[in-house]
This record gives sequence, structure tokens and C-alpha cells, in this order.
Amino acid sequence: LVGSGQLTMTPGVLVGAAAIGAGAFALGPRTMETVGNDITNLPIEAALVVEVVAATIITGLSWAGIPASLAITATMCVIGLGWGRASRRIPLEETLSAEELDPDERDAWEEDSLDLYDRRVTKRIVSTWLATPLVAGLLAFVVFVAADYAGMV
Repeated sequence: LVGSGQLTMTPGVLVGAAAIGAGAFALGPRTMETVGNDITNLPIEAALVVEVVAATIITGLSWAGIPASLAITATMCVIGLGWGRASRRIPLEETLSAEELDPDERDAWEEDSLDLYDRRVTKRIVSTWLATPLVAGLLAFVVFVAADYAGMV
């Protein structure tokens, strides 16, 4: 809106700040719950490691002139930590395929692996990251076409 001249800089900053603040209050607690507990159980020491690794990655990318999101980088670090914790080294001769297990053993095995890392949550997060820009772009297109049709632009 500022770039198109519909708003001056100060009201544009205020509208942006209000939108970010509303989003933080509305979605922040659920986001922290998802990243901190739903992907994997994240103890405080692991959270410190995640933040140091994410900050190091962002610093390196910024130094190289590559823009990146700290939130996405930190979330991917949590996903990597959970996946790494759920991946256990098992000698090849001790491995069984899921088909070789009876139903009770298979359920126990799936529950045990989900205690360390939840693939469904990761799929939901990555799907949301992919769908959000597409939906936002389509909505922006529809709004601007409607505004042009109404003679507002």
C-alpha cells in the first residue's frame, strides 16, 4: 500500500505493526507449542543448541548476502534435532520390517518413534510453508482485481 501511494510511510508502518502484533498474540502461543513440544520434546539444553545453530546459520547466510528467516531456520533445526534423536543405530541383523511385527508390536514401535519425533507435525509445518505464499498471492491478486474493477486503483 505504501509502494502504490495509497498510504504514506507512517500509517503504513502502523498498519504493518498492528498486523504483526495481532498475529503474534493470536498465533504465537500455538506456534511455540508446536515448535517446542509437538515436533519433539525439546529440553532447555536442546533449545539452546537449536538457537546457537540457527543463529550461526543466519549469521553465515547474512554475511553471504542471502536473506533467510530465523523462524524457519530455527524450526528446521528443531525438526533435525527430533529426527536425529528418533534415528537410532541398530545393527542390520537386528532390523525387522514393519510387516514382520505383530500388530501390538507395530503399534508399540510406532508410539515409541513418535515419542521422539512426530512426522505428521513436520509434514503439516512444511505444507503450510509451501501453501502460505501461494494462498497469499492468490488473495492479493483477487483483492487488486476487485479494487481495479471497482475503480479504486
